[in-house]
Amino acid sequence: MTSSVEKSETRKQLQPMLDYTKLDKLLAESRWREADLETKRLILSARGKHYLMEIEIEDLSEISYDCLEKLDRLWRKYSSDRFGFSRQDQLWQSLGGNKPDANYQTWLNFGKQVGWLDKCWLSWSQLNFSIDAPVGSLPAAWVEEWEYGDLAIALFSRLEVRIGD
Repeated sequence: MTSSVEKSETRKQLQPMLDYTKLDKLLAESRWREADLETKRLILSARGKHYLMEIEIEDLSEISYDCLEKLDRLWRKYSSDRFGFSRQDQLWQSLGGNKPDANYQTWLNFGKQVGWLDKCWLSWSQLNFSIDAPVGSLPAAWVEEWEYGDLAIALFSRLEVRIGD
């Protein structure tokens, strides 16, 4: 029988080598929509997954910090610090997301701030994929079912320790 520690160690060893060249090129060309999809692909690849529905919260905790930091640095570099995971985390924290009493209303406020929520949650294809999009609105494709926010909140919690400055 395999213990949970052994399973966790095995999962962590599955970190493939990722090639960020395509993402770098897409971001350099301000092709935000395509870069968003490539970011999602890289996150999935980091966990050996093909579909977002296969990602569980535990998977996010096992993506290497190097991977998350590289993705964040690229987004911040090419967007003049408007986009990236750490920008999303900063907004989340500024709205009280890191407090024990953070709740669904906090998530709704975040959704409004980044432009994912208007009168209802927008579909990914309805988002603003320009440099004028709200600060922190991208990357977004990796969240998919953002009305729930579980994946995003799990990632923000992880980033607070490392790149959320």
